[in-house]
Amino acid sequence: MTTPRTAHALALIAAAQARIAGMQAENQSRQNQGYALAYDGDAFFDEATRLEQIAGLHDQLEEPQIAQDDYRLNKLELEEARQQVTLLSGFATKIAEQIPEKPDHWSSCSQCEHNSSDAQDIIEALAATKDQ
Repeated sequence: MTTPRTAHALALIAAAQARIAGMQAENQSRQNQGYALAYDGDAFFDEATRLEQIAGLHDQLEEPQIAQDDYRLNKLELEEARQQVTLLSGFATKIAEQIPEKPDHWSSCSQCEHNSSDAQDIIEALAATKDQ
């Protein structure tokens, strides 16, 4: 999709090309009639300079859009990181608040198996977001 800034730059370029074509046609017509050229090399150089300025201006105008896109991307990445921290923090808090089912802490219990399963789910979910 052509942005309005790009369309404006293209219109300026087309106008410059039309001026150059007109200058060339006028010079050819005058030359055919035996008159001096209306436009010398400096006039064509001036038009080339205008085209270079348009190109430079367009590059400058597009930079804010690139910066804005980078900002949006970084904001999205930051939000994803916050969600991951919230997920991990919630899991750690849940584990820290648990009261063990068995006081010896050595025997396996359903609570440990459930925590291991939750941890594996979180690891897989985080790995899936990195792959995207």
